Amino acid sequence: MHHYSGEDETRPDPPPSGEPSSARPDALTDADRPIDIPDYDLLAPIGSGGFGVVWLARNRHVRNFTAIKVLSPYEDIELASIKLIQNAVSNHPNLTPLEHVGRADGRLYIVMPLADNAHSVNPLIDPGAYRPMTLASFVPRLGRLDAAEAAAIGAEIAEGLAHMHAQGVAHGDVKPQNVLRFKGTWALGDYSLASFAEAQVAKGGTPGYTPTDNRSRIHADLRMLGVTLLALIGRAPGDVDRLLDGTLPGVRAEDAPLMAVIRRLCAQTSPGERLSAADAAASLRSLVGGDGVLGWLREWVRRNGADAARVAAVALISTALGLALVRPLAFENTPLNNWYWQWARSLGSPAIAGGTHRIDNVRVISMHDGTPLDALAQEAGLEGVSSADLRSLRRLHAEFCRRLADAAPRAVVWDIIFRAESEFDEDLAAGLVTLMERGVGVVVTSYGWPDPSASAPPLSPRIWETGARWGSNHVFIDTRSRAVWAPMVVQRDRASGMPSVILAAHAAAVRPDAWTEVSIDAGATEAVLRYWRPVPRRPEQREIIGEERIALTRVGEFKREPATGLDPGLRDGDLLGQRLIDVAPDSALADATISYEDAFRASPDGLRSMVRDRIVIIGDFRTLAGDIVDLGDRGLVPGPHVLASGVESVASQAAMRVASFPLTVALALAGAAVTAGATVRVRTARAAAVRFGAPIVVATALTCVAMLGGALWYSRADTFLTPFPIVIAVVLAAMITLLLVAHGRRSGAGLAATQGAHA
Repeated sequence: MHHYSGEDETRPDPPPSGEPSSARPDALTDADRPIDIPDYDLLAPIGSGGFGVVWLARNRHVRNFTAIKVLSPYEDIELASIKLIQNAVSNHPNLTPLEHVGRADGRLYIVMPLADNAHSVNPLIDPGAYRPMTLASFVPRLGRLDAAEAAAIGAEIAEGLAHMHAQGVAHGDVKPQNVLRFKGTWALGDYSLASFAEAQVAKGGTPGYTPTDNRSRIHADLRMLGVTLLALIGRAPGDVDRLLDGTLPGVRAEDAPLMAVIRRLCAQTSPGERLSAADAAASLRSLVGGDGVLGWLREWVRRNGADAARVAAVALISTALGLALVRPLAFENTPLNNWYWQWARSLGSPAIAGGTHRIDNVRVISMHDGTPLDALAQEAGLEGVSSADLRSLRRLHAEFCRRLADAAPRAVVWDIIFRAESEFDEDLAAGLVTLMERGVGVVVTSYGWPDPSASAPPLSPRIWETGARWGSNHVFIDTRSRAVWAPMVVQRDRASGMPSVILAAHAAAVRPDAWTEVSIDAGATEAVLRYWRPVPRRPEQREIIGEERIALTRVGEFKREPATGLDPGLRDGDLLGQRLIDVAPDSALADATISYEDAFRASPDGLRSMVRDRIVIIGDFRTLAGDIVDLGDRGLVPGPHVLASGVESVASQAAMRVASFPLTVALALAGAAVTAGATVRVRTARAAAVRFGAPIVVATALTCVAMLGGALWYSRADTFLTPFPIVIAVVLAAMITLLLVAHGRRSGAGLAATQGAHA
């Protein structure tokens, strides 16, 4: 079977330097030139040999790097056999998986994960410099490994072999060149000589590693594992025979236990004395012993098992109770969490730290109560326009669209709802089309979230038919903290997501020439935007031309609260991705706002200087519009300014995240464990102040750390961590351990009194 190897796959030993041999493009035969593989671009060869060429490749859609082996066309390989090997090596961390096997241009190819970079720890891959990390390239840099390091690596190889052998498959070519590192874990690769254990012994192999006697394939693998272990501690493959006959000189005392394992792997011993791969893994693990953090932890648990069990039990109970109590105590029945959030914001949030937040990507054009709409229509020579007839203003807006088209904004967002049909819709539609023909993205606002099965959102049909994007402009206001939560995308019944006007504005600015499909990645707390176009002459097919991920603050199912007087159209069970919006300071919003009349009357050059390369939001600030958001101490803020802050936050990627639930649980467990551990350490102290004071002091200190640390994290890292699960878990751990200490002292006193009476 064929697989990915960072080394030359010919059978001679690797170059003395230990560096992987690479294939230069000018050294490739015509048969080994790159082929066209669906969804992948072959970038550079990173290994070659008698069975084909391994290429560094990149997925055209998700843009991640991978390794692809293109098998030589003259190799008579059965695809079914490759599939059997693929099943045998799957789902084990110490065997390099075959992720996909396919055929293109009449050639078989195998897709595999990319090994660590042998020449750099930088996660960014340079296609011209990347080489896979193998044991053959790793060991020479260190000179040689000590016995414990060699045993640790050997145990990983042995565990991979044990899995293969359990599936009835032998590897056939175990050597340092065929062991690759993936994110710090060593895994066997290159299954070129792999076969079923019952098959006849294959010809080939690497001199010095492959046995020349008539042993079984399984036992040949074990001998090659032993020779590989010798190589890790600086010995040559030829030393194995001298080790077996007892004439190998210079064996150090610290290497003797490892040498004993190698001898049993390589010798032709009786079945009772021979090691299996699983036995070898266990023996090698025992040689690692207490080295490293895990070894120290195992030893500590062995010596302090009872105390460790008490600490773990108290931590688990405290954390479980803390998570159960945090919602009623901090969220539902008290304003504790909102008070804390307001305090954290006062220290400076990342979006508006120090009140210096600016609106750089957005310009707001405001229609206010004093805007001379009738005069502007007369100056433009427009008939039938009157401020008394709101729908007639669509003709004025159409003229403004034509003027904006020459000013080259990135996108134009109408924060005005054109729901009802009117005789002026044809004018506005023509204006919107003018913008789009000039390459400007256009977004119109729809209040609420319609049924995704509907053919169109609740907009005037003629405006919808222009092809302009739409988005819902709706926010939730926290009744206590007055925080603004903007729904960014809603998914209902597994249908495609429905975007907010914020998300639609961003997509229109980034790819005005493409359609956009939105969805929610709940695991990553992100909104996913896929940009696509219809395939020419096949409009039913889509050509994906890009993907973008936008950070969300939280994702969860919507649950309808008691009636608030407004119905945004959300249903119970809708998957809702939201973003916490920090509304920019009044001064920044004022600097980003231009009056409708100033923009309308500006010269072409003047208007261009106002809006060029920016997202333009046209909003209705008039009293009759009633688009006002109450931010508590901040006062009333016009809705278009809240929208501008949301669009700016996406354009500048200034996302507010909420710490994940697993992280919160882990921190709560850690805090409870430290508190319980402090009590265990001082439980035998004579002074009651020490015994009972330690949990209180530790709990108080950890509470302060959680409160201050959460606030500082919010101000520095865009992430809000609710500290109350940690605080409650820590306090409960202190209370429980205090009870345990008191009970232990009473039990001890009673036992002492009983012993005295018997005396």
